[in-house]
Amino acid sequence: MFFPAGTPADIVRRVNGELLKALATPEVKRYMTDNDYFPTGTTPEELQTFVREDIVLQANFSKMVGIQPQ
Repeated sequence: MFFPAGTPADIVRRVNGELLKALATPEVKRYMTDNDYFPTGTTPEELQTFVREDIVLQANFSKMVGIQPQ
């Protein structure tokens, strides 16, 4: 889940906590897997790290295959 820049950290943590609770329920787990979603339930910091690393990965891949930014 993403929030607008500047969202207070306490709000992000509260929503993240509620989301993790929902993802832990059997109904939500079943719905997600039945629809080919694979939620990992991470912390906001882990998501931020993942996104930053993925941006670097995608930029390197784009350069490797010759995709030019527009």
